[in-house]
Amino acid sequence: MMPATLQSPGEQNPLDNTMGVMLIGVIVSAVLYGVSIGQTLYYYTTYSKDAWYLKLLVATTVFFDTIHLIFITQTMYHYLILNYYEPTALTKIVWSVVMEALPTGVTGALVQCFYTFRVYHLSKKNIILTGVILLLVVGNAGCGTGWVIVAMYKKSYSGLLDINALTMTINALSVGADVLISLSLCIIFQTSKTGFRRSDSMLTKLTIFFMNTGL
Repeated sequence: MMPATLQSPGEQNPLDNTMGVMLIGVIVSAVLYGVSIGQTLYYYTTYSKDAWYLKLLVATTVFFDTIHLIFITQTMYHYLILNYYEPTALTKIVWSVVMEALPTGVTGALVQCFYTFRVYHLSKKNIILTGVILLLVVGNAGCGTGWVIVAMYKKSYSGLLDINALTMTINALSVGADVLISLSLCIIFQTSKTGFRRSDSMLTKLTIFFMNTGL
């Protein structure tokens, strides 16, 4: 095949709605990764007296975020550099585009488990509520791991349509866990108001925070 630089404009297929979109996504992810690094440094310098497990949780999430950025960067390098303007290569799945779902899933599960732990304590150790949330989180993690394993055997992106039901299940479980965690914490905060302006104002801010981040 003739290199893209030697092809006439009419012979070149546009990549703006495929690789172009992915490239923009990688750039945005890199920017957000830089923001998270800054937040991490601020956390460790400002809250140095926090419990060790909180510091470990932050370090672990940053680690998996780093792995995720490496995977998606490798994906773009594979398609745009190693297989520069090879139309057939664009339809084939590279391993990194599948594996990037793994660190994403692990990070999500860790964060959801952390908030589930908060729900457990703030709800006066409500085992039923916590158990339902934890079941959604574990189910999501299990389905996500299964998706990665199955997707690794797919050769093309069209093959992913065969596991579309599993993909939708993962999204539903993730959304279900996030919504349940957010609603639980919002209800707990609202029912914990004491009538004192300062404490009630703080609870309202926390409620807004969880509504924005969870819903």
